[in-house]
Amino acid sequence: MNKEAILEIYNFIHRGNNYVEFLCRLAQQMDAESIVELGTNIGTTTRQLAGACPGAIVYSIDFNTESQKHIQVEPTFRNIEFSVWDSVSASHEYKGAPIDLLFIDADHTLENTIGNYKAWLPLVRPGGIIVFDDLNLPGMEGVAPEIGEGLIRLDQLHHSGFGCIIKQ
Repeated sequence: MNKEAILEIYNFIHRGNNYVEFLCRLAQQMDAESIVELGTNIGTTTRQLAGACPGAIVYSIDFNTESQKHIQVEPTFRNIEFSVWDSVSASHEYKGAPIDLLFIDADHTLENTIGNYKAWLPLVRPGGIIVFDDLNLPGMEGVAPEIGEGLIRLDQLHHSGFGCIIKQ
């Protein structure tokens, strides 16, 4: 996977402003086996990733116990592992395979986003992709400078900003 391949998927998808479809296509093209989503909410992205990549394990982590209710009603997806954790703390307990795709969509604060990035980055395999949602929300302006010039901005995928970086 390289920047050109990411932009090819982006150019195909961005007309529909659908970041979930982008994530699914990205995971499929990577042949992802280990996907981690930080911030489950109602589980839409979790279920879409699990359905798009039946051979992968989708680890979904949220601090809100209400999120678990949404995941438990989906017995058709046996490749979802949900945990109620603080997302930064969860990185210390992660026992899965090296991560192919990490989706950071937790509490949408600069401190938590950078904390998640730093905590989970060592668990992402070289060539793996870290995706950030909501980069344009108030207070999130500092994410891009903190991540550095490797951040690929894909803001048309989501009204509140979107981007990714390939782990070297």
